[in-house]
Amino acid sequence: MTTYDWPKVDQQDLHSRRFARVAAMMREADVGSLILVGPDNIRYATGFRAHLTNESEWFTAVVDSDGQAQIFVPYTDEVYFDPYPDMPWIRAVHPLPSWAPITANPVTWVRSLSAVLQSSVTRIGVDGLDMGLVNLLQDELPARPIVSVSTALQRIRREKDPLEHTLLRAASRVNAGAMQAALAAAAVGCTDHDILAAAMQFQQAAGAEFVTHSVCNVRNGSGDWF
Repeated sequence: MTTYDWPKVDQQDLHSRRFARVAAMMREADVGSLILVGPDNIRYATGFRAHLTNESEWFTAVVDSDGQAQIFVPYTDEVYFDPYPDMPWIRAVHPLPSWAPITANPVTWVRSLSAVLQSSVTRIGVDGLDMGLVNLLQDELPARPIVSVSTALQRIRREKDPLEHTLLRAASRVNAGAMQAALAAAAVGCTDHDILAAAMQFQQAAGAEFVTHSVCNVRNGSGDWF
């Protein structure tokens, strides 16, 4: 397999449908802003594709109740305003310390987010954020209560939109093909690495997204990423 015909989905339409549900959740939870660190939650609320990694706290999104978002990323050293013409609701990207979980740089992270959140006059909702960071942020913004919305986000995400059904079917076909490629590669004398390589070759040729810092320990006891 060298190509895959992914379905054409209007990403702005998908974002509008998703954020309508996020906005309703925010009203019900009585929060005026969200702080999101999970890549799936960031994508759901903003359409921005944060890296898929098992260390979820590399990126941060601050999202207001009207859908305006600011993203904190590890690959720039300055602020860029209106960075994505096809996603005008993302107003800016801000720098974070490069290629490290935010828990490794808590003071820098809190100061960066506090500067953006100073205008928030209501409660702030967070997803699966490290409690040490929550406490530091609450100390910095004592007049703005911080509450968890993790369960509420999971509940709205578990009911799928028809556009999401289309994407799920496509992704499932690619993953099923990868499993078939892995089974075909399995033979006496082959290694875990051989089987994973066959599956990953299929997925990457089809244009699947890359998951980093994760998955399988191969070759030696210290653990190579695959």
